[in-house]
Amino acid sequence: MKDRLKPLSFLIIGCLILFFSAPVSVILYNFSLNLDLEFSDMLIAFQNSFVQSVITATLCIVLSMLLVPGLSELKNTWIKRIMPAALLPSLLPSIFTLLIVFSLFRDFPFGTTGIVLIFFVTYFGMSTLILLNAYTALVGKYSHLIKIYNISLIDRYLKIYLPELFKDIITVFLIIVLGCFASLSVPLLAGGGRGTNVEMYIYESVFINGNWGTAAAMALLQMTIIFILGFYLNRISYFGSGRVDSDTFKTKKINLSLVFFLFYIGFYVVGYFYQLIKSLTKINLSNFYYSEFLVSLSNSFLLSFLTVSVFAIILVSLLFIFFMQTKSYFLIYFLLPSTTIIGLSLYLVFPERAHIIIDALKIALGINLIYTLVLYKSYIQPQLINIQSQLDVARIYNLTFQQSLVSVIWPQIKSSVIITASILSIFCFSEFALIKAAGSQTLFSGIFIERLVSSYRLEQGFVFSFIVLAIVFGFFYTVRLLSVKDK
Repeated sequence: MKDRLKPLSFLIIGCLILFFSAPVSVILYNFSLNLDLEFSDMLIAFQNSFVQSVITATLCIVLSMLLVPGLSELKNTWIKRIMPAALLPSLLPSIFTLLIVFSLFRDFPFGTTGIVLIFFVTYFGMSTLILLNAYTALVGKYSHLIKIYNISLIDRYLKIYLPELFKDIITVFLIIVLGCFASLSVPLLAGGGRGTNVEMYIYESVFINGNWGTAAAMALLQMTIIFILGFYLNRISYFGSGRVDSDTFKTKKINLSLVFFLFYIGFYVVGYFYQLIKSLTKINLSNFYYSEFLVSLSNSFLLSFLTVSVFAIILVSLLFIFFMQTKSYFLIYFLLPSTTIIGLSLYLVFPERAHIIIDALKIALGINLIYTLVLYKSYIQPQLINIQSQLDVARIYNLTFQQSLVSVIWPQIKSSVIITASILSIFCFSEFALIKAAGSQTLFSGIFIERLVSSYRLEQGFVFSFIVLAIVFGFFYTVRLLSVKDK
């Protein structure tokens, strides 16, 4: 049976390759060389992207490495439960970080400074937790050696830990650089006239200047850079093993590293709810734009449904490939995180003014092109690897894929799939950069909130963003409870 289904698995892999490589193919098909390229402006755009990405990544890593030794000494259970909250800025859509950071400034520093500030808030928590995990594993690995030779704190840090962490540091550095280099949402709102980068330059070339040749050339250059960095990242990507406890050093209840890190978490989580409560006391309910918000919300429900449906099709395809043990690791190289490139390709394929269902489907495809492979690799693939032996047994007893999916795979990846669907839905209700880059004319809730932020009606932006969060989390929490009761 397995041999008979092999051709089907190769066909599915071919379809997935076509899907994830479609943005590149569309741009190449529509590419036309323009000899009047504005090389000076293009160079400035690349220079700005490089500066913003490298400064952000360097700041995140340097500050993370300063905090990691202190954080590794803390073993309180409640602190371990709080720390994952530092991932929220990198998991939630950028509109939430923009709202929080904007609310702190009377005059926000638009341009490179503002972009770097928002990028730093977005990636610092992720950087610290990844490096902390790797560092803690090294502490356990070398604890006995350090104890025997009585190696000083400075020597063990500079001569043992930093060289061992080099690969992890490079990996985190590249992840942050790629995230910053391919972001449109942050420079779109925080860039101003002085913060133009590659994403903004492509966007302006299409929708403001109508210069398709320049946009296509920039897109091809950016795709090449992203592919090279992404390929190298996947080759070296390896994070430290799970947290390992060490008995060599005395633990502390509190230190400056913890204070700073908890301040960062509080700035994001507590700061958001503080601004929300403050906004509720200040807004005028008579000017609350209920009708527009309800329209945008209903459109976003449709977008969420289509996005999760497309994700379900892709996920079942990936699960079938995994079950058939067909080599498909190379699919991750088709990861194309650039919002502008994917939006531009969708703009070229779909008509600008289309029916709402076509518009929603267009954005749903874009969201899946950006996030599906990343979320699959982060949340679902590790679960599948853990049940590999169970699937081997299922194949020995000639269980079909459908039987294995229902009896073996789904019960053990259900929570991860619900988390992934929740993240996708939050982006459906909060995304605005992709919608603009795709030339969509439909009012989704993300566009609605972005208009409030860009017009400095932050109080209403906080309230509507919270309504979106409450709806998404409420729905998927209910789904999770129902799924638990079905066990």
